[in-house]
Amino acid sequence: MTILSVIPETEQRFAAREQVRQANLAHIKRGDIRAIAANTPELLSQRLQRLHAEPELVDTITREGLKFDAIGPGQTSSSFPRSLERVLDSNDLLGMRFFEQGLRAARAVGRVRIRSQHGDDLGFGTGFMVTPRLLLTNHHVLPSAVEAGHSLVEFNYQENETGAIQASRLFALAPEQLYLSDAELDYSLVAVADDPDLASYGWLPLIEDTGKLLVGETVNIIQHPNGEPKQLAIRNNQVVDELELFLHYQTDTDPGSSGSPVFNDQWEVVALHHSGVPKRNEANEVITTDGRVWEERMGEQRIAWLANEGVRVSRLVRHIRSQPLAAAAEPLRQQLLVATPMPPVAGSISAAERLQPQAAETEPPPQPAVAQLATWTIPLQVTVSLGSPLLAIATPPQEQPEEASPLPAGEGAQEGLT
Repeated sequence: MTILSVIPETEQRFAAREQVRQANLAHIKRGDIRAIAANTPELLSQRLQRLHAEPELVDTITREGLKFDAIGPGQTSSSFPRSLERVLDSNDLLGMRFFEQGLRAARAVGRVRIRSQHGDDLGFGTGFMVTPRLLLTNHHVLPSAVEAGHSLVEFNYQENETGAIQASRLFALAPEQLYLSDAELDYSLVAVADDPDLASYGWLPLIEDTGKLLVGETVNIIQHPNGEPKQLAIRNNQVVDELELFLHYQTDTDPGSSGSPVFNDQWEVVALHHSGVPKRNEANEVITTDGRVWEERMGEQRIAWLANEGVRVSRLVRHIRSQPLAAAAEPLRQQLLVATPMPPVAGSISAAERLQPQAAETEPPPQPAVAQLATWTIPLQVTVSLGSPLLAIATPPQEQPEEASPLPAGEGAQEGLT
């Protein structure tokens, strides 16, 4: 399967929502986000609670416009007013914390190497760890357990601060342990072969709660477009519509890549990117960014996209929860279903958390890690360095991994956004 297999249905959904989408865009331009049907009072309240905003700020924010600070969850109520300049769209400055958290999230994103039974590369996609053992990507990337069994996931395939490709690490997939897939939601959830080094890349929990995003906010996408080194599309994709199962977000510059995680500004996964709406010529042929007729060999990043579409996280989790599964695979699924959001940054505690008794530790404290470096192209290049590279429960590696080498195939009403 290819990206062409999912484009037609995406185009139909996009066309059917033209009137709603244009109304949403008009409200966003005027700053009147309360008039957007998807942004219900309940959802708005949930969103602000996730950002730990004081209730009395709700009316001010909804009157003046929408641009949430890229800092919570974990932000205290007392610090939220200092973010109002950004909320009111008068300040685009971002703290370094935003990039540090993004770097941690990026470690869990890998390049899916789609292979034949003979080990030949057939194509590439993006995938990301959603538990210590489970990888999420698109159905059209890994449409069957057999194809998943031949394929690999590669982490740390990215440039360092000098532009050189870093040493990466390949892991075999283990669909015989768990493989769940759905063509409509265009997802495949597959186990990665057990390996002690896998923990060093962390994982991104799929948070089933709503309130992670509103129509009008921007999202960020970490990806391996056409198998290229890891890249980031930052804050250029604006969410313009919410459907029952999907989000539509659009940009003039940055497309998504199949299987990429779509994040809010707090680096919570809000969608699985899977497709887009391409520009077509008079002969109804898909065209490239430079106006030529697109051919599959060019890769999806060369398509001139009008809009992007992602599958809502809450709908993914609901579907994964409902699927029949062999008893032996159930513990792996339970790791996903009981996953909790990333803990707040030290020293930043919500009022609700302050009222709760201290829970006993269930995991050992994180160990210091060797500083990690990455280059973000925004299109400017910003190099970020930090200590701990992990997003979730994971132990940092004790030494640099060896050069990557192929491994044998192994053993009535909407609820609100995301």
